[in-house]
Amino acid sequence: MVVATVAEEPRRSLRRTWGAVPVAQVVVRVRVTQTLADQVATSTRQPLLVVGQGEGWGDVEFGDRVELSVTLHPADPGDQVAAVGWVRGPPRALSGPSPLLAGAESMRSGLRSAAAGLAPDPRGLLPALVVGDTAGLGDDLVADLRVSGLAHLTAVSG
Repeated sequence: MVVATVAEEPRRSLRRTWGAVPVAQVVVRVRVTQTLADQVATSTRQPLLVVGQGEGWGDVEFGDRVELSVTLHPADPGDQVAAVGWVRGPPRALSGPSPLLAGAESMRSGLRSAAAGLAPDPRGLLPALVVGDTAGLGDDLVADLRVSGLAHLTAVSG
């Protein structure tokens, strides 16, 4: 079990499995503030990438504090997260964003709105470069940024 702050807008996608119906899933980066394993609580601030099924994520937003039941797996070498957590069950909302994070999200939302008329790559790249909001980046653009050695430009704290 982890208690975490949602560090980016949850990205919804479909996971395709061979010969099966596509499954809705959510991928989101969180900042873990507490873990509970074997009835022992530990405080931490490690980033974690969580992957969950679509249920229960509809109201989860940037800055929310949530409790998640996860199975942790090591991240790939060089990843910007400490681990990948596969969520078991829906998230449990603990609180909304702090006033500071709510203000930051208002600015992020305004920037996304201002970029809405741009082509897909610039529309996702502008918020990523300015405030670290990488939710609008397509997989191909992320891959291109990594290959070119420019992925660090989107790694600012939003």
